Amino acid sequence: TATATATTPNAPTTSTTNTTNATTANQQNEAQFKGQGDGMQQDGLMLASHRESASALKGDTVLSMAMSSNKHPLFLHPVVGHMLGVESILFSVFDCQRVYGLDSCDAIVFLCNNSLYLLHGYNLCSGETDLVPSKEENVHLTKALFHSSTEWKYGDIRDIRKGRYLLQNKALELFSSIGHNMLLSFPTSHARDQVYLFLCAHAPALAEGAEDSVAGMHRDAKVEQGGLFSAVFSINTKTVTHRWEHGEISNFQYLMNLNTLAGRTYNDLNQYPVFPWILREYETHSLDLGNETIFRDFEKPMGAQTQPRAEGFKIRYESWDASISDGAPPFHYGTHYSSAAVVASYLIRMEPFSHLFVTLQGGHFDHPDRMFNSIQEAWESASEKNNGDVKELTPEFFYLPMFLVNHNNLNLGRKQDGKLLDDVLLPMWAKDDPFEFVRVHRQALESTYVSNHLHHWIDLIFGCKQQGQEAVKALNVFHHLTYEGAVDIDSMEDEVERISTIGFINNFGQTPKRLFRRPHPNKKTAFDPASSRVLTANTLWEKMTQCSHPIKSIGVAVGEMRAMEDGRIHAVPFGCVLQAPHYDRCVDFTSFEGSLVCYNVVSTNEDVGRDPEVRVYEHIHKGQVTAVCYPGNGLVITGGEDTTVRVWIFQSNVEGLRLESTFCGHNGAISCLAVSASNHTLISGSQDGTCIVWDLASRRYLHQLLGSPQDGNVQAVDISTDGNFIVMCQRSTLHLWDVNGVYLARTSTRTGFGSKITSCFMNYVTEWSNSNIIITGHEDGKVRVWKMVHTRVLTSPHTSSSSSSSSS
Repeated sequence: TATATATTPNAPTTSTTNTTNATTANQQNEAQFKGQGDGMQQDGLMLASHRESASALKGDTVLSMAMSSNKHPLFLHPVVGHMLGVESILFSVFDCQRVYGLDSCDAIVFLCNNSLYLLHGYNLCSGETDLVPSKEENVHLTKALFHSSTEWKYGDIRDIRKGRYLLQNKALELFSSIGHNMLLSFPTSHARDQVYLFLCAHAPALAEGAEDSVAGMHRDAKVEQGGLFSAVFSINTKTVTHRWEHGEISNFQYLMNLNTLAGRTYNDLNQYPVFPWILREYETHSLDLGNETIFRDFEKPMGAQTQPRAEGFKIRYESWDASISDGAPPFHYGTHYSSAAVVASYLIRMEPFSHLFVTLQGGHFDHPDRMFNSIQEAWESASEKNNGDVKELTPEFFYLPMFLVNHNNLNLGRKQDGKLLDDVLLPMWAKDDPFEFVRVHRQALESTYVSNHLHHWIDLIFGCKQQGQEAVKALNVFHHLTYEGAVDIDSMEDEVERISTIGFINNFGQTPKRLFRRPHPNKKTAFDPASSRVLTANTLWEKMTQCSHPIKSIGVAVGEMRAMEDGRIHAVPFGCVLQAPHYDRCVDFTSFEGSLVCYNVVSTNEDVGRDPEVRVYEHIHKGQVTAVCYPGNGLVITGGEDTTVRVWIFQSNVEGLRLESTFCGHNGAISCLAVSASNHTLISGSQDGTCIVWDLASRRYLHQLLGSPQDGNVQAVDISTDGNFIVMCQRSTLHLWDVNGVYLARTSTRTGFGSKITSCFMNYVTEWSNSNIIITGHEDGKVRVWKMVHTRVLTSPHTSSSSSSSSS
């Protein structure tokens, strides 16, 4: 296996010749987000508007915080001076804690003129004029962060959300355009608000539209409209509830949005996103999603799924004696549906959750009979058999097959019956395949029955039945210390009481912020992700015809083609690509060695006399450029016969390209590139017969995909729109991986002379569809369509194709 590295040389801007006064198109593709946060006020559930916050800062706030760099005494500290550099202007500093999983690490926030800096492992002292190291023994998983620093450029911050930590409303979560996020907890809510307002005024790219927000709605809109849920708004002020009601987003996306609005976050295990159990049927060989009896009762919490169990919890609540319970109010359940222990137990087979679970258990795994081992047994325990278990699910049950597989070969022990704990036991309808389980489970979540009843579960977790008399009637009352506002840790003078309360919150769980005061509306329009124009495995391919004469000829071999919104088709020669996102410019990477030639696409007679705005970017690679792709955000990625992959940034002010990173890992020329902009994942294929998966966000090597050695060069590669699957083509062989490098399937397309694959494309409908297809183009001019069918995961690409029942 080749050694893979990523370097960032101090390279000047590439030389540019034959340029005109027009600037090169430099449009950004908006990044998608996976993360949580909360930007709501306590009263009215109103999301804060960045524009209003920025306006509020005009005046004394910024002026009072401003301090020139040559006067601030912290610049004299060698750590700070090295981190900020001589050009930074420091406005203000704040103590905080970086929250990560179960741990938190002391840190200092530096607000400068162009960036936010976070210095881990230090505290401010001497009136914010000096800093001292914090105690390292208080840090567990965050030891890797200790005494390190992180820079967040204001231009990269795409969203910020106020949130909670230990039920205290003093946290702030930041989201970047490259997929990073972090949760910070401040000593007071006032300090948090100061940082929030400062970022609102200085981060120019903060998302304003619903499609850009991690909460899925505009910040000026209330999640619950006054008196009417279905008020008519403009496109920029639709609530996420309105969008879900009218079928604009899926059930999964809506639940993620509600978790975000309620303060749930991946950065804090005690506030992890919560999802419902969907099914009660785990013994049949197939599922009929039209049969209502296979679903759980969404109007009742997990503790009331069976009548005998519900009666027991009701009696417990009604017979509560506060005099022998230190005055604590009554509750139905002594455990919670979501806690750090619940999350770690579900995800124990993946890091860092394996380590987190061991930490919670005092340095060892739990007894094997109590650990998560079977989907069916977990449902029976939470719904009927175990009065101490009322847990719901996590989002991973609907999108991540890997949490069900013991890839790390953990020694989880043996149960009392002698059975070894290994992979999670799946229901029969999953066909012993974690991918099939997740697909069908997600399909059930998006089914008609769930769509028509999901609002009842939302009432229990986020809405009108979460607290008060409605919660009592619904058998949905938990311990009072799990609710927001029940306790003020900072005001506690007794240190023993304070530590005990924090321990209770960490071990018991936290109820999400209440979002709705009235019953949640039901869904009015079904969500349909696939339009009639989408190609699927069910498309009537036999009705496709080939014209006897070409509709247009460009005189040379055709390379890339794109259909434009105005109905025109842009086609460029082989060896050229169309420049995203508008595809109105062509990039030729074969005409001149080591160079890129960019020009406008001439597609109509009116454009013929127009200046083509030709630009030539030289010295891109040593030797010929062999592949180019555009991930957006002003980036262009090139591969060359020098075996390297390079990431460039468009510089519109100088009309040039600046080299940002060089990826090394292949032993042959780069033959193809593919990118998933939403997941910041790059795939590079090479003539050495390998593919490498790169993380564009961190500019790091992830893993290598090795095809069949006898098939030689990688001709084509593509990644699904959701970033979950990778297809690689070698000669007449089609390989399929998941994004984590798990080999799934292969098939041979060899049907005779000319069957060599020259291009491929994944047409992905939805994550849960069984109609997703792969389209391949061949040397003989034929186009073939392959259906993706999940059965059993293979462990090696060199397994004989006869055993690959999942090949198409």
